[in-house]
Amino acid sequence: MDGIANSASISFDASALVDWAADFYGLDRLTAGHLDAHLPGAFAHSRRVARLAGSTARQLGLSREDVTRVRRAGAFHDVGKVEIPNEIINKPGPLSEEEFAIVKRHPVAGAQIVARWGDPQLARMVRHHHERFDGSGYPDGLAGEEIPIGARIVAVADTFDAVTSSRPYRPALSRREALALLRREAGSQLDPAVVGAFRRRYSGLRGSLGLRRVALRG
Repeated sequence: MDGIANSASISFDASALVDWAADFYGLDRLTAGHLDAHLPGAFAHSRRVARLAGSTARQLGLSREDVTRVRRAGAFHDVGKVEIPNEIINKPGPLSEEEFAIVKRHPVAGAQIVARWGDPQLARMVRHHHERFDGSGYPDGLAGEEIPIGARIVAVADTFDAVTSSRPYRPALSRREALALLRREAGSQLDPAVVGAFRRRYSGLRGSLGLRRVALRG
């Protein structure tokens, strides 16, 4: 596994992220210079997830400060993927168990990068956005309300955008099909309350998400 993990490492100055990202729009420069080059389409995906997550947080009645934090978590949830080798992150097909184990490192790597901002809540949202409501997710196997609310929100937004984006090994779902999938996953993969808020809020966002959709791994 170490051979795979080290075979395509890239140079990434995590300290530069702090300088660039005084606000959300620092993501423009980050992705243009690093993440988007490593994973084509990451910027557009992150913008959509940030928008959906922020809107869902507002629907849930979170404070303005927390809505901003959730939006940023959505924007930076995949930044740890800069640590994944190119031949894995851009593989045009299903991953092996060994490869998927490497992909599963990205929430921890992302949290370590984001932690440089000095906002532990934001770092925890990034770390735990792949936890599952039933406790079967990663990296720490948290369940229910053990998972930070921001991470639960990002998980719903990320799932929706992922399944409505085409991938080399499967077509995109329609938005109606994706909403039905969220409903089916509520209580197992996803927080039912967040899914409900997302579905209510999404009806007000239709037509405003016309960004190009691309395949993204993880």
